[in-house]
Amino acid sequence: MPDDSAETLSLVGLQSKPQPNREVLSDGCRIEELGHKIIVYGPTEVAVKRRIDHLVRFGATIVVPPEESEGAWVAVCDTGGVANTGYRWTD
Repeated sequence: MPDDSAETLSLVGLQSKPQPNREVLSDGCRIEELGHKIIVYGPTEVAVKRRIDHLVRFGATIVVPPEESEGAWVAVCDTGGVANTGYRWTD
């Protein structure tokens, strides 16, 4: 008979939340990756626009264009989904 007691369960792995990948770039922008979403934080609108333009060249789509939030600029791109799989349905 299998041991169904609660003593065999460990919640240690469940208590820690996964942290997003974070990278600070030379232009002052900070990138956070959350699944297929990339969030770009930057000191200026120009820096964020340049960073998302770079991401768009490699297949990302802009979900939220650059906007100012609490003294910093933020934009969100998506790198997943049907539009970014590299295969397009044709009629």
